[in-house]
Amino acid sequence: MFLLRSAKPNDTILHLGNFPPLFSNKASNILFIQNRLLVDDTFTNSSNKIALSLRKIYLKLFIKNKQKIFVQTETMKSPVLSKFPYAVRLVSKRFLSQVFSSGLPF
Repeated sequence: MFLLRSAKPNDTILHLGNFPPLFSNKASNILFIQNRLLVDDTFTNSSNKIALSLRKIYLKLFIKNKQKIFVQTETMKSPVLSKFPYAVRLVSKRFLSQVFSSGLPF
């Protein structure tokens, strides 16, 4: 709740846990998706299909069109683009080094 109240329009929040924020905020949100099970329907051998289905529903309900989505590899980019055909960016090692060298508090 602290982040929700203190976020300003020129702030950027990076969400690393595969899920968008539950509550909207004024900041620019970047979602980093790394769990392929959430975006690719070909993997159906999950041992806990109910929990996976609930996570997929949460992702679809709370992701916003204005939200940026980052992925780490080209193979992950394709299924994410098929589910959410907007604002997907491939994160490279160069990009990550720029983010962490800029002094951002991560």
